[in-house]
Amino acid sequence: MQMKEQGKNSQDQVNEEEIGKLPKKDFRVKIEKKTIQNLKNIKNKMQESNNTFIKKLEEIKNKKTGMNYTFTVIKNTLEGINNRITEVEEEIGELEDRMVEITVEELNKGKRKKIEDSLRDLWDNETDQHSNYKGLRRKRGKIKGLRRVLKRL
Repeated sequence: MQMKEQGKNSQDQVNEEEIGKLPKKDFRVKIEKKTIQNLKNIKNKMQESNNTFIKKLEEIKNKKTGMNYTFTVIKNTLEGINNRITEVEEEIGELEDRMVEITVEELNKGKRKKIEDSLRDLWDNETDQHSNYKGLRRKRGKIKGLRRVLKRL
């Protein structure tokens, strides 16, 4: 490769010396050919650069597409998580409501038991008093009976 470049450089020097010795018309033709050759080289390099640019642009587009897909997956996952969080929050709310209901039922049950106990106590007292009343009636009856006996005497 280096030998080709060295040969090319020495050939360019020879061509430049020859160009300087050419008549005006030939000089112009040679310059135009050289200019055309340089323009072709520039065109080829620009095409290569353009092709490289297009390839890199395609790679970027592919990466962007992959990133868009990844973002879509992440977005869908987050939406699913948010939906699940909402469902769980609703379930928690329902459970809290149920806990309140159970607590109220337990309180009512406790109050009911207290009322039942109070009624039982009242009933027991009433029956005790009724028994005492019956006992007093018997005693009165005995006392009346004793008075009658005493009057006869």
